[in-house]
Amino acid sequence: MNLSELFFFKVFPCTYIQKNTIINKIKFHNQKNCYFYHSPNNQDQNIDKNLDDDKRREPISFNNFFEKQLSKIKLSSNNLINIDTTFELDNKDNNFDYYIDSFPLQCSNRDDNCQEKIINLGMNFCKNKYEFNYHMNRYKKNICRFMKVNNICKNKFCYNKHLINDYIKDESSKENIGINHIINSIINNINEDDINNGITDYKKVINKWKTQKGIKFIEIIILYNYILSFENKYLQKYHLAQIRKNFDFFQKWYLNSKYYINPKPSLIQIISPELHKLTNFPKEIPKNNNLLETLGISTNLCYISKYPSIKRTEIIKVVYAMLNSTDGVIIYGGHENNNNIRGINMNRKERDKFKIWFNSEFIKILIKYEDNLKYNFIDIDENNSEQCVLVIEIKKIKGNKFLIQYPAKCLIIKEKFLNRIKGEKNKILDDENIKELDLKEYLEILRRKLLEHYAQKFNVKI
Repeated sequence: MNLSELFFFKVFPCTYIQKNTIINKIKFHNQKNCYFYHSPNNQDQNIDKNLDDDKRREPISFNNFFEKQLSKIKLSSNNLINIDTTFELDNKDNNFDYYIDSFPLQCSNRDDNCQEKIINLGMNFCKNKYEFNYHMNRYKKNICRFMKVNNICKNKFCYNKHLINDYIKDESSKENIGINHIINSIINNINEDDINNGITDYKKVINKWKTQKGIKFIEIIILYNYILSFENKYLQKYHLAQIRKNFDFFQKWYLNSKYYINPKPSLIQIISPELHKLTNFPKEIPKNNNLLETLGISTNLCYISKYPSIKRTEIIKVVYAMLNSTDGVIIYGGHENNNNIRGINMNRKERDKFKIWFNSEFIKILIKYEDNLKYNFIDIDENNSEQCVLVIEIKKIKGNKFLIQYPAKCLIIKEKFLNRIKGEKNKILDDENIKELDLKEYLEILRRKLLEHYAQKFNVKI
């Protein structure tokens, strides 16, 4: 087994018995050579009850860890996890624990000097023989006794080393060389990487973590990504979907982080790649040229702020209105009268502060609608100038969804205005055409959205 196959061995339940309820079929299911674990709650008498303890936990609880971190981000935008945030390996509060390659000591409850109380402090042990025998530190460490005696092993997933046939060409050479010499030669000279692909690297990382006070978040992502990089021929698509359910978000964050330079940004800053990654904006633009032509913008609506600096309340208002109504852009740095390039003064530190605020403010939108909201700073082409243009690109959310700004503000672009400019591009939006709905208006629009959505889904007329 490679690293992935060993990591998830006996972690998922076997579905064979559920799908094949006929007793005769159950008898032929070789549970000992099954990659998955078998539920101890099955009531059928034909199932071997000695296999009740074949379930393994993940050697490290990656799934619980990523689930908890993602839940924190969705619940609170103040939880700014940094790429260099450190976590303790066995801290239960992090849901990031592992078990060592030992069983807890057994002793009487009356024995006050029992070492178990000391050893159990801050440690997690193997719960059964499968966790013990297939622990990363024990796997393929000893010679298989069946191969040693009978030169054959019927265990498909044997956790021990097997003699290689090339070492024993015939019975006479076996007698001359001596079986013990052969075994010792295998133990001392065998290349572990040839037997358990990736497992040696995994153990090196864990041993390194044990000597550190904490583990960097990026190290956790890299290791799990490494585990999943190995092909696992036993897992089905729904197993892989379950494994990747909470990790995909962080893997994307890690992959996107290569676009950034030091100091490395927080997680929130990497949720939405900057706009120039997807849109061909120029890196620098000259002053006084036509703003929309120079930027090459082609969208439904353009909101060009009249302010010489960024106004957060204005951005929030227009973003929600466009997300609920139509595609568009918000631009800071255009002239309020002729829409030529004027620029706003923002140094690098101020831009970084804006990024943190923007991604914190719209965190839930960026997670759920990651392609609907992006931004970019474009420098003004002047010597020693910190002036720039800020472009925020918004795409309308589809279907029956409607986003409400906290606290309970329902914002849209007026329908009369949208109908009047239908089919036109780059129309200028002003504040007069942004409307805040009352409860009755909001319910009416939501009712209409639902009717349109289900009419289209079930192909009926309304």
